[in-house]
Amino acid sequence: MYFHLDAIERAVAESGMRAVLSYGIIAAELDAHGKEELARAEETVKRLKDGEERMKAAVAPHSIYTCGREVWKRAVELALEQEVPIHTHLSETRTEVADCYVRHRMSPVELLQEWGGFSAPTIAAHCVHVTPSDVDILARHRVTVAHCPRSNAKLGNGIAPISRLRSAGVNVGIGTDGAASNNSLDMASELRFAALSAKAASGDPTIIPAQEAVQMATVAGARALGLEGTIAEGNRADIAIVDLEQVETIPTSDPLSSLVYSAGRGAVTDVVVDGRFLMRDRSLTTIDEDRVKYEVKKIAKSYKN
Repeated sequence: MYFHLDAIERAVAESGMRAVLSYGIIAAELDAHGKEELARAEETVKRLKDGEERMKAAVAPHSIYTCGREVWKRAVELALEQEVPIHTHLSETRTEVADCYVRHRMSPVELLQEWGGFSAPTIAAHCVHVTPSDVDILARHRVTVAHCPRSNAKLGNGIAPISRLRSAGVNVGIGTDGAASNNSLDMASELRFAALSAKAASGDPTIIPAQEAVQMATVAGARALGLEGTIAEGNRADIAIVDLEQVETIPTSDPLSSLVYSAGRGAVTDVVVDGRFLMRDRSLTTIDEDRVKYEVKKIAKSYKN
């Protein structure tokens, strides 16, 4: 979602990553601007569907406060026509929820249900401030929640009730949000923080044990994106290999516990996507890392000047 999608597509293609990409729709009304936004989203979906198998598409109306009812209606119609999911932000901040009650006399989740927003498979980022009724709605519509705990913490938005969501049957995956509110986009740190913050918020150290946290970071996320998420005969070979023979992970009595609470991103030695090594022995195989760092520093310097 958001900006410079052409550059993102190129980066995904050249790096060999697997991704679900979308054009972020921001339009309050279905006026000329709104129709242009939807046309761009449609063009993006069709282009990605005709491209490499590794890159899938979604339709992404940004939120209930940046896209109006008619824009949402058309976005959902587009998702259903093209058989792709909806991706949006939902109940992220206290202000979003309070404003929604003032304007519509219901929660953002209730409003999106009324607008038909859950008619297509939906990935809802955040869902920090949700009521028991909201949780029931999300479960009933089989919405996936993309839990972004470090972004939520950095912005002071709170901690999503992921144990309550999971207990209700909501599929919860782990995400990072964008670099502006997360910085490192480090999934190893995100995995650990997801498990620890749930315990801190609930006061229950048994909430979200290591096995559940790993499941959220792998199978649950894959399920939301229409991928397998497991290592099995016939599945795509998308694999991350982690070295638990590190100082911080020895002794390892429970590999999953060590992965969640001890290992960092430096423990990842190899990454395979679709049977192709993108990182081998901690070295990137498809990206010139030094060149990328040089170019980023040069661009950043031009902004400062």
